[in-house]
Amino acid sequence: MLRHSSTTIPAPRERHDAGFMLAEALVALGILALVIALSQATFASGWRAQNHAAGEDGAVAIARMHLAATGVESPLRAGMSSGSDGKYDWRIDVARYDPPGQGAGKPRLAAWWVSVAVTSTQPASPLPRSVTLKTLKIGGRTP
Repeated sequence: MLRHSSTTIPAPRERHDAGFMLAEALVALGILALVIALSQATFASGWRAQNHAAGEDGAVAIARMHLAATGVESPLRAGMSSGSDGKYDWRIDVARYDPPGQGAGKPRLAAWWVSVAVTSTQPASPLPRSVTLKTLKIGGRTP
């Protein structure tokens, strides 16, 4: 018996999905652009925060230096002094502290409130940043 086998060659498929390749590529590029933009914004924000923290660290270091030097390099006396250290302006206020309830006739030490305020003079910052440190120092006898 002779069997007849019909082998048909399938007709070439019509490619209805040919446009999807372009659309998929455009969507992938859009997602990639979005990820790059978001990561750039995140890194820029982190860089600004790091620069801000470094500026505050510098202001605190200058305030500590002036606070430590007050009463050591010159005698403690009431008054105000100010100056500038590059990108920071500083101001030192010294005021007499009289503790309440000290009896007269007892020799006592003089106490002074020392306050150091340091302000950044950077034009890039929207608001001037300042740091204030305050301490009580003992120096000399009261008259």
